Amino acid sequence: MRLFEDNIHIEIPGRPTPSTRSPEAESRLDGKVNSVSRRDAVEAFLRLRLFMPERQKRIVATCMNGEERQYFFDKMVEIAATVEGMPVTYQQDGKGDEAIAHLHYFLGDCHWYITEKDREGEVEQAFGYAILHGDLINAEYGYIPITELVDTGVGAELDFHFKPTPMAQIKQALEDRYG
Repeated sequence: MRLFEDNIHIEIPGRPTPSTRSPEAESRLDGKVNSVSRRDAVEAFLRLRLFMPERQKRIVATCMNGEERQYFFDKMVEIAATVEGMPVTYQQDGKGDEAIAHLHYFLGDCHWYITEKDREGEVEQAFGYAILHGDLINAEYGYIPITELVDTGVGAELDFHFKPTPMAQIKQALEDRYG
């Protein structure tokens, strides 16, 4: 590691330097072999562009060129696969709390759980469950325009760590959290 332009090399104990990393170590992140290519990640990112607010897209684009790029490559491909495999509107009709939420958006204490994507493949008429300001009493299922969620006026973010989960489990977790 070089702190200044005086070319004095500083060793940080326990941290490998680029010269000591093997090619195999360079190709691993969190113990996984890099399997997602930049091309696949960029294609996935472009498919997800309507599902993220502008600031989140800018951050992800920057991170896809940074030190943690492989994580973001993997994450974009994973989320794109989730979106592509989601049921469209009315496919989970009648399932109630057994419906699976595939996406989660959040902004402060507001949460939107998307169970079905727009039938046309767009983001105008998704269906899901909305909780505004932690108010479980008035939380409800309904149509959720993702375009409005990610609009700069609202700016809800897509949760990259959310895994598809039955609404019954989500509601129980919310009940435990908010009481």
